[in-house]
Amino acid sequence: MEYNKLRRLAENIKKNQSNIYATVKKGHDIARRISDIASSYGDHEKLTHLKPMMEKF
Repeated sequence: MEYNKLRRLAENIKKNQSNIYATVKKGHDIARRISDIASSYGDHEKLTHLKPMMEKF
C-alpha cells in the first residue's frame, strides 16, 4: 500500500471515532435532559396533588 493511502485511512479512522464520540455524547445529553424534564414534571404533579389537600384545611 502507498503511504498516502495509509495516512488517508488513518485519518478516516480518527474522524469516525470522533463522530462516534459525538453521537454518544449527544445521546447522553438528551437522556439527561429527558430525566430532568421527567423530574420537574413529577415535582409539578406533587404540587398539584398537594393544593387540593391544603384547601381542605
